[in-house]
Amino acid sequence: MEQARANAEAGDVPALGDEFHDRAERLYDRYFRASIHSRW
Repeated sequence: MEQARANAEAGDVPALGDEFHDRAERLYDRYFRASIHSRW
């Protein structure tokens, strides 16, 4: 029950924004893409 409440409350958290997503993608591209992307 607590897990369901926590999941529902997560919808109230503001979006991380474009800058966060851009930086996360650059980190993924730099450190992870070559070794794991083909496994998706």
